[in-house]
Amino acid sequence: MEEKPNKLLPILLGIVILLLVVVIGIQVYSMMQMQSSGTSTDIDASIDKGTKTDEKKDKTKKELVPIEDIEPVEIVNKKMYILAPDSTGVQYMLRITINLGLDKKSTEYKEKSILIEEKVAIIRGIIDTVIREKTYEDYQSITFWDDLNKKLLQKLNDKFDTDMMVDVYFDDVYIQATP
Repeated sequence: MEEKPNKLLPILLGIVILLLVVVIGIQVYSMMQMQSSGTSTDIDASIDKGTKTDEKKDKTKKELVPIEDIEPVEIVNKKMYILAPDSTGVQYMLRITINLGLDKKSTEYKEKSILIEEKVAIIRGIIDTVIREKTYEDYQSITFWDDLNKKLLQKLNDKFDTDMMVDVYFDDVYIQATP
């Protein structure tokens, strides 16, 4: 006698696999959403408890601003700097062009962009001071440009009491030993 195959078994197996795929997909999607929004259990716990989190903006933390909302402003054009001597006493020259990225959508943009244009000499002074403190060895660090970017943004945003300066762009960088 021949047994008839159960036609219901493949259907049930297909439904179980489909449900597993849906559940796993939902979990992966929710994990990706949590990562991209930067949420954490500490923040969620403080919200659940009804405690107020610090809403003051951290001026050293760069918020993601869409590129179409950034207005580049040239501050330093192919300027030559003499760097601090390195550990062997050799001095180097640095030629660089520096642009600031201003957030055009910032509520302070109109007021502060005019002030920034009027006070370019002050901005250049801050940049000059920071750059002249550096040695050739500093420039060889892997994190140098990111660190310099953060330091300049922090000093400039503090000086102008704003957070609309969102990036510093370094162009035409050239370093050589002085004769």
